[in-house]
Amino acid sequence: MVKLNTDTNAININQQNQLQSALKPPIKQSNNTMTEKSTNENDTEFNNQQTNDYEDDDIRIINEHVHDYYYAVRILPGQNPRSVFIGWITSRFKSVNRHYDTTVNKLTKLIRHCTITQTEDDGSIVESITRQDAYMFCAADLLDNIIDKEKVTRHVVNGLLIGCLCDVSTGQFTFYVNGKESTQKFQVEPNTKLYPAVFVEPTVKEVLQFELGRIKNCLPLTAALFPSLIREERFIPQLPSRLHLQSLVHCHWSRVPNTNIRCQQLKLSDIRGWSVFVEDPVQMQAVYIPEEDQCTDILSLVESEDILNFCSNTLRLYNALCAQGNNRVSHEICKFVDEKQLMYCVKNAYLCGPIRIGVYDLLIALHFETHIKARSLTSTEFIIPLSDALQKSVLLHPKISIEQQQILSTSTYIPAMEQFLAVRPKLIKDEEYVNDN
Repeated sequence: MVKLNTDTNAININQQNQLQSALKPPIKQSNNTMTEKSTNENDTEFNNQQTNDYEDDDIRIINEHVHDYYYAVRILPGQNPRSVFIGWITSRFKSVNRHYDTTVNKLTKLIRHCTITQTEDDGSIVESITRQDAYMFCAADLLDNIIDKEKVTRHVVNGLLIGCLCDVSTGQFTFYVNGKESTQKFQVEPNTKLYPAVFVEPTVKEVLQFELGRIKNCLPLTAALFPSLIREERFIPQLPSRLHLQSLVHCHWSRVPNTNIRCQQLKLSDIRGWSVFVEDPVQMQAVYIPEEDQCTDILSLVESEDILNFCSNTLRLYNALCAQGNNRVSHEICKFVDEKQLMYCVKNAYLCGPIRIGVYDLLIALHFETHIKARSLTSTEFIIPLSDALQKSVLLHPKISIEQQQILSTSTYIPAMEQFLAVRPKLIKDEEYVNDN
């Protein structure tokens, strides 16, 4: 890996003059301008302009090797930084909890995250990856973790400037507060699609503003959003008209069947019209809400938490009523939850967890628990019919001689298959009944 030195002071003046002449004509000094202005002002302006030109030339040369992209958000005066979260989100982001309180200063209820750990047989960790759909920090936390907090807070008259820098070569996120680097950072795995985002709860009328500028040795965010720009235009901050700011709003999703219905149309005649029939109808199961006089698909209960909890608690109530072999109540419950409903829930692979658990427990309580309990209690019980041959056997007589006991203990006897007696009562056929009469 080659480490590039992007410091402008490390490049000598001869190289700068050559690069400057190669990219654009050098800046000419005007004697008239020097005579009109004072010498000190002219020298200062010329040096600043020359330094900026050298920085632009350096960026133009190394822009193909720069992998850092930067954007900033300025929190205007009066806005509470505790209710502002700045960072990046992925394309899979979805709000978990609709009722979110930013005063808690936590994003655990808003962001989904998981940790995947690969271990060996002895328990040692081989690899651990943390995945989440948003990488954001609170603006107040970033300000508190600055080393020179007192110096930074003095210059907050125009607002608090939070800069977000993304290094796509290493996958590291860095945050800046009024130009000072913060100690809080993020590490992201490769091939992650990111979007700049801000979560804010407004406390004033003018909340914040986005600044798509750049800092030294970094490219602006527009260079990543518009890769079709030419090399010399990548480092120039710009705001095209096609760049829009999207706001995340809550929406309601309606489910559709996983498989489409295959219909066939047939025109019988001009008088009788058309005939439409379905080969394989698609089944669905709904929950009726009497208060609202509407039905909701059972697969859509995951979107409404209250109805989901009510249905799962109802199934638990049915399960409790069927306990201890209450067959009378079980037959009454079968009128509400019949065989078709149970089989639909058992075979459906997209049913949510609480409903699936309640249906399986109810199925066991209705149809399996009493039989399983009866079989388990009588698993060691046997019925031995007392036939004539068995009554005459010496095994049932405790008073036997010692010689017979020794013979029985040393010999192995397997009874013949012909000597048995059926416990099942004999069925009388119609022909036998007629003959007997």
